[in-house]
Amino acid sequence: MSSQYPMVHSIHGSGSPGLIRCQLHLRAGTAAILAVAASKPVVTADAAGRIGVEKQMILNLTCDHRIVYGADAAEFMLTLKKVIESPDQLIF
Repeated sequence: MSSQYPMVHSIHGSGSPGLIRCQLHLRAGTAAILAVAASKPVVTADAAGRIGVEKQMILNLTCDHRIVYGADAAEFMLTLKKVIESPDQLIF
């Protein structure tokens, strides 16, 4: 991330129960905004082909690429996914 710009980051919860997808637009001066939608049950299959149901939700990160490098944003999203799936890793 460039240090020549002041960085403003935002997190937005949809606020609407059941909203499963949310795309937000950046306000001027904002480096990134993370939209968090509701989780919903979906049918999944594991590596062994067993069918199950698990909750999934969509997180959508919108970045100003003049300020935030895309690879850094992708790494942030992968880290966030790991933390959400295994929050116990935050305990030292």
